Amino acid sequence: MIIFIDLSIIYFKRKGIVSFTNKYKTMKISELKKDAKMKLSGVFKLAITINFIHLLITLVLYSGVSHVEGILNPIFSLIVSIIEIPLGFGLTACMLKLSRGEIVGVTDFISIGFKNFKRAFFLSFAIFFRLIVPIILLVVASVMPIVINFAQNIGAEPHPATNFISLCSLLVAVSSIIYLLYKILAYALTTYILVDNNEAKSKEVIAKSCELMKGQKTKYIGLILSFFGWLILSGLIGGVVAAFNEFAGNVIVYALSLLLTPYITFAEINFYEELSSDSKTVEAQVVDSTVE
Repeated sequence: MIIFIDLSIIYFKRKGIVSFTNKYKTMKISELKKDAKMKLSGVFKLAITINFIHLLITLVLYSGVSHVEGILNPIFSLIVSIIEIPLGFGLTACMLKLSRGEIVGVTDFISIGFKNFKRAFFLSFAIFFRLIVPIILLVVASVMPIVINFAQNIGAEPHPATNFISLCSLLVAVSSIIYLLYKILAYALTTYILVDNNEAKSKEVIAKSCELMKGQKTKYIGLILSFFGWLILSGLIGGVVAAFNEFAGNVIVYALSLLLTPYITFAEINFYEELSSDSKTVEAQVVDSTVE
């Protein structure tokens, strides 16, 4: 009977119905970044080149959209956004392969991305669908004060409930932003999980990301914020140069950001792999206890 219960738990766990509370080992951000530097030591130039080609394609695409006017502009913007989905997936897949010592070509992210276009698109759509409610609430809450202010400027008499509506709009906006950020953090690892699980559906990938990120959102924020010093420094340098030559300033900002991107990505990959390995360890321990 006990074996049957254990087997049932494992079955529902794999189906995503039952979730175990993982006790992740303590992760030091400094160690994740140090390991990222070690992994990058032999592939830094290749990682930079891949990210540069991706950036170049993105700039060309959006530059083309900026030259399209009228009703075609939003249509072309949507097309470019859709194209960016597989390219982003392919870039993540290549960075993941590089961090694991696998051989990657400089343009492999294009072929990998479009081979997985359907999977990447459905994952992006599923995430957007889950974020649509807070996005709508945020838009509505942001528009309401503008409408009220416009009504007052054209001479309409202020309604007694105006201040109350403005306060409610502010509260809804703040709540929507907090909820939106919470969800974005919960879905932060979805692309990595999708790359590692060829047969997984979008719903399963999102559920897995939420499971891995339980109790880890603060650490993830800390990891990202630990790079802000470098980003601010690159922005300041670019700003100083832009005061003399705007084009040169933009080039420097893009160049310095490009140099940082592989470092940030590899540190994030280490974060994902540590959580993922801990999750697998917990599942293995459950299986072992069932066999015993």
